[in-house]
Amino acid sequence: MDPRKPPEHVIDVFADPASVKDVLKDLTLPAVGDVEVEALIDSRIDTLIRQHLSQASSSPYGGVRGRIAVQFFEK
Repeated sequence: MDPRKPPEHVIDVFADPASVKDVLKDLTLPAVGDVEVEALIDSRIDTLIRQHLSQASSSPYGGVRGRIAVQFFEK
């Protein structure tokens, strides 16, 4: 059997820095019942926001692009 790569879905989201966390947390994802996974997603979003804000202040036009990837695998 050949190993199959899990499906990847790219969602382009454009949001103003003040509402990034609300936008990302409001995206519909597969059901996540694991507290550790929820905490990890929150942590990644916080990191993305910090990077976004630090880059925005150094960019002459104020625009930056960020990417966050969440992969789900079956056990």
